[in-house]
This record gives sequence, structure tokens and C-alpha cells, in this order.
Amino acid sequence: MVGISQNFGFSERFLCGGTLISSRYVISAAHCFKTSNKPVSSSVYTFRVGSHTLKDGTKYDVEDVIVHERYQPSQNYHDIAVLKVKGEVSLNDKVKPVCLPKPSFVGQDFKGREVTVTGWGDTFYGGTRSKVLQQVSIPVVSNKECNNSYSKLALSKYPQSITRGQICAGLSEGDKDACQGDSGGPLVLEESGRWTLVGIVSFGLNCAEPGYPGVYTRVSHYIRWIAANTDLGE
Repeated sequence: MVGISQNFGFSERFLCGGTLISSRYVISAAHCFKTSNKPVSSSVYTFRVGSHTLKDGTKYDVEDVIVHERYQPSQNYHDIAVLKVKGEVSLNDKVKPVCLPKPSFVGQDFKGREVTVTGWGDTFYGGTRSKVLQQVSIPVVSNKECNNSYSKLALSKYPQSITRGQICAGLSEGDKDACQGDSGGPLVLEESGRWTLVGIVSFGLNCAEPGYPGVYTRVSHYIRWIAANTDLGE
């Protein structure tokens, strides 16, 4: 789990979560960085690894921010970005990259499988930011069921409904979910002792709202894009 901050002179403000996918790259959500059609300036961002609170861990500068070329700030599709580290993250027992989805993950919906989301976001909708890293485990919800929920709302943010590029997770009764401040953070699946990044926190209706699972960018859908914008495909 990575904590990404935006810098203002001598101060920094926590912005979003992210996930270390190699010693050179972090993956996060596009909406954390691109809020208008203006170019993204990578020099204002830093991130921390090995953190339990937002103030500990090791700090690194960002060399470049690559936002998916089809992402539009007015919508929630293609909500993915890659941050290139300035230098290289020092890996150890506490700081390791997560696994990216295997080819066999492509096309799987993982309905009912338990996944885990982590972050320093609000502890409830409109609440206060957590000072320590939180985590919660929730089941994956099928895209069909997820789409049935969100189709009840105005479609300005998702006119194509829930797509193959997204994955949903949550309880029908609510209560457990990501929240504001968790954006960009990881949704991981444990399989045979390996933790695999299957989703990136993208959006939802408030937080833990009954009948409305959280919506995540489906990482397996963007494996080729990740390879094309990092050195991981070499």
C-alpha cells in the first residue's frame, strides 16, 4: 500500500492511495491526478511506502504520471494511472510489489470471492480521515448485479453503465466499503499465498451504502496498457 501526497512548498497533503507494482512503478486512479483537461504536473507529487500512518515510511519523488489516454474527468471509465518513481524504491521484507493479474485472470468475474481493500480514507461518509492504515474484506459482486444498482441513478458519470473494465465489491447490506480518501488504493485477491491486484478504488455511492457496492477499475482489463506504459512488458 502506497500513500500519495501533493506538495505545496514545504507542506504536503495526502491525496490518494496507490500500489507498488515494481521498484520503479506505482499504480493508482486517474481521477486522483487529472481533474481537468490541463496537463498533469508530476513534480508536485510524492509517495510513501512501508507506512502504517501517513507520516512514517520512506518518501520518494515522482518522475512522471501517466494517465490513461481515454480517461475523462467527467466520467468514471479508464480510471487508471501509472506513476514512475524518480530513482528506485528500496525493496525489503516490509516493502514488496504486489502481483499483477495472470493471463488466466482475464475474463474471470470472481463473483463471491473475498477481496481486501486498504486505505487511509474516511472511516464513514462525511467522517474523519483515518490516521492509521485500515483494511476490510468484502465479496466481489457480479457486474450485472452492480449495473442493476447503479442504473437507478443518473448516468452522467457512467453513461455506458458498469463495463468490463470495472469490478464491483461489497455487501448487500452495506456497512463495509472503501470511502473518500481511499481512491487509487488496492483491491487484492489472495490465491495460493499470492496477493494479486484485481482492482483500483474508483467510485461508489457515498460509502457502504446498502445495495450499492464499491466500483473499482478492473486491473486485468488493463494489463496491456500497463505493459505499454512501463518497462514491465519488456
